Amino acid sequence: MIDEKPTLTITTTDLMVQYNHTLALTAKDARFSGQVVAVIGHNGAGKSTFIKTILGLVRPERGRVTCSYTHHGTSTQLVPEQHMAFCPEMGSVFSDIFVEDYIKLWCRMKHRDGSYYKKEGAKYIERLDMGPVMRKRGRELSKGQRRRVQTTIGFLTNPKLFLFDEPFDGLDIIRTQELTDLIDEHCREMTFIVSSHRMDVMERLADYVVVLKNGEFVSHGPLEAVCQDLGGATYFLKLDARQAEAADRLRSGLQGCAVNHVGSHLAITGKGAQEEVIREIVTGLGEVVVDLEKTRPSLVDAMNVHLKG
Repeated sequence: MIDEKPTLTITTTDLMVQYNHTLALTAKDARFSGQVVAVIGHNGAGKSTFIKTILGLVRPERGRVTCSYTHHGTSTQLVPEQHMAFCPEMGSVFSDIFVEDYIKLWCRMKHRDGSYYKKEGAKYIERLDMGPVMRKRGRELSKGQRRRVQTTIGFLTNPKLFLFDEPFDGLDIIRTQELTDLIDEHCREMTFIVSSHRMDVMERLADYVVVLKNGEFVSHGPLEAVCQDLGGATYFLKLDARQAEAADRLRSGLQGCAVNHVGSHLAITGKGAQEEVIREIVTGLGEVVVDLEKTRPSLVDAMNVHLKG
């Protein structure tokens, strides 16, 4: 029997959102589907506004956005208060109460059992290493610890949809891997929306990507399709010598393309990147092309090209 994972479907209908009296988000009718949906874009692109609109924390001036959760052939229209959990960027926690009491409060509200975190929810307390902070007050926590508390509470509520706003900001390699593993493991019972600037992490984690720019949806789809839509193609070039000079020539000759050093190769990414043009520029230096290989852009390179444009 196939182990079916749930799928999130986000639908926008003539959506227009204003935030602080400024137009922050607009979308014609659109439909996004995935298990882990990455929402990416530059600072101020509208990522947090989109998440807050889904949660009902920001009311649209016009239109609406709805979410449905489909698992084993059954579709559920999601209601924020019943089906969603949210981990905000700052990870707010009540400043004057102990973390353990804060967790108990949420367990009472969601499960009518203040000891839930010691029973069915004990796996999250252990997995997210909450022991050392349980007897700390909210004001004593670092930003990373506050976010970890909110992440723990989110999982303890057993949501159908878990929304994260910049969850990897400030996390070291180990903590980042722990959180990505946790999200990946729980894709069998819940779905996720993750807003992040960490393109390397999003490439490993997300199966669907939504790209925002100035409050508009400029691209969305499966990861590979979005990378190609934004970045065109990537060529890995290796020369016998004078690689730094070749990089400068390529940047000058291929306007709008990103040229970066990757180990012993140059990575050239952009919709204008073409093999014959690259070879012509390199030949002008009098150097020999040792290797030239075409592939799809990484999400990091595709977003570099997109933001540069």
